[in-house]
Amino acid sequence: EGLFDASRKKKLPTYPRRIGVVTSATGAVIRDIIRVAGRRFPMCEIVLFPVHVQGDLAVGEICAGIDYFNIEKNVDLIIVGRGGGSIEDLWAFNSEAVVRAVAASDLPVVSAVGHETDFTLCDFVADRTAATPSMAAEISLPDSEAIAEALLASAKRMQSMMQKNLDDKKIYLDDKYNVIELNSPKNRIIRALSSVDAKRSRLDFLITSRLSAARMKLAKEAASLSALSPLAVLARGYGFIQNDEGKTICSIGDMAAGDKIRITMKDGYADADVTSVEKGI
Repeated sequence: EGLFDASRKKKLPTYPRRIGVVTSATGAVIRDIIRVAGRRFPMCEIVLFPVHVQGDLAVGEICAGIDYFNIEKNVDLIIVGRGGGSIEDLWAFNSEAVVRAVAASDLPVVSAVGHETDFTLCDFVADRTAATPSMAAEISLPDSEAIAEALLASAKRMQSMMQKNLDDKKIYLDDKYNVIELNSPKNRIIRALSSVDAKRSRLDFLITSRLSAARMKLAKEAASLSALSPLAVLARGYGFIQNDEGKTICSIGDMAAGDKIRITMKDGYADADVTSVEKGI
């Protein structure tokens, strides 16, 4: 009928909240499972359906336990098992009724019957087989310490990614802020004022340079004019003559005896009468 086919095997839940255990209430199986569960994944609850695991009542009670959990749907998976013993002690787990009950279970079933060297038909039809009841608890439950380490590693990676994202956003915002700050009215005014100051300084420099050049040129021209000035000639002991009409007399031919003339020198003038005129020197 293909009850042992691998294609029929159901996957065990990753994080079971409750596990149903079909085994003896007084054997070491339930104690081992509770001990491993408390160490490995303490938040998982263990629900025991107590049964006889050998003898005339065993088959019916084991089937009833499997059916109970499937009807109530109050657990995430079922562990069916017992400790080691003779082939006769394990025979209930070879019965067709138990095999068909395990195969018909909607919940995943882990078989943990006997020791490592023991095999029953229940092992072959179950979704997972464990060598011992403790191993059944191991494969049914995740390791909370490993989960915590994985979560811590994930948290660190997430924190690193978030920090990098924040750093990238900060760089982006800083760049945008710098652009905004650079083009803000305040900074534009500051740059404009700076440009005005630079231009004013340049203009002052040009004006000063041109005034200095003009002063030098003016001084040179003044020196030239001073050298050509009649006053400079007068200062050397010369004078000039004007007639009574104020016209400058440049030639002896412009005067005659009896004319009134004015002789101007560097520090004043004198009026005189011409008594005689004689050409030639």
